[in-house]
Amino acid sequence: MPNSDNLFTVTRKERVFVGKDMGENVRVSALFEVARGNLEWLKKNYGRLKRQYDNKWVLIHDRRVIGSGDTFEEMLPQARQYEPSSVMLEYIHSKEVAMFF
Repeated sequence: MPNSDNLFTVTRKERVFVGKDMGENVRVSALFEVARGNLEWLKKNYGRLKRQYDNKWVLIHDRRVIGSGDTFEEMLPQARQYEPSSVMLEYIHSKEVAMFF
C-alpha cells in the first residue's frame, strides 16, 4: 500500500475504511455510524455482490457500489475522493474461508 500523509486506513478482517485525513473535523461517532450502515448494506447484499464482483475490490458509498477493481491500489485514487466516514473498500469472494485460531 502506498505511503501517504493524507491517507488513513482502519482494517477489520478484509474490510478497509479509507479516506483523507480530516483531523478533528471528522467525528468518530459519525464515522462509525456511516460505516455501520455501509456494512449492514454489504451483509444484506453480499450474495448478489459476489455473483457480480467475485474476486474484485468494491468501493461502497451511501450503501451502493460506486466502483470496482482488481487491486486495492487500483481503488485508492477513487476512494480518496470521498470523506473517510462515507466510503468503504471490500474484497468480494465467493469461496468459503476457514479461519483457525
